[in-house]
Amino acid sequence: MRAYWGVLFLLCVACDSGSSGQDTDEPTSTTSVAPTSSSGDASSSSSSGPAGPVYAPQVPMCRKECDFAADCCSADQQNCPALEFPANWGCVDGMCVPAPCEIDEQCEAITPGSTCHDVDGIPQCVVICGGDEACAPLGTGFACGGETTDGQGYCRERCDIGMPCLLETCNDEGLCECSDESDCINGFTCDVEAGM
Repeated sequence: MRAYWGVLFLLCVACDSGSSGQDTDEPTSTTSVAPTSSSGDASSSSSSGPAGPVYAPQVPMCRKECDFAADCCSADQQNCPALEFPANWGCVDGMCVPAPCEIDEQCEAITPGSTCHDVDGIPQCVVICGGDEACAPLGTGFACGGETTDGQGYCRERCDIGMPCLLETCNDEGLCECSDESDCINGFTCDVEAGM
């Protein structure tokens, strides 16, 4: 009887040590793909919670709808979403947030002549300009008209001289502006809080 209890005790010890080893061997997964906030908390890729920088477009605009950051990735974008630019999309309040750049070299690799600047609250790749001539390499329809957070002009596509708006209204600044969801195509929603 004593031998039986001894064997049972050894089996329990072996089982317990095996299960604790399994717990530490399993990889942990994370769904966080958006940039971290200044407090150091990782933000969620879902539509709930803060996403670090707050994206605040100048005017109400149609933005792609999302439940997760993965919904914001383009069909041809591989390994997306990810923690690194250009696949570090965010999804906040059901709308996609642009992938923030970190350094000028990231931008140059995508669009020659572009650099990383804060635009509407998010670091983005833009071509800095002092006049429309600097925007010519980007194609017709681009003009110098936007302004970065630090007050520099940048090239942007204008609906009054380039690609027209789909359902939205082209405002006096050459930006496509929506007033409600009916102004947006399927899969997009009007960010009515923008510009306020």
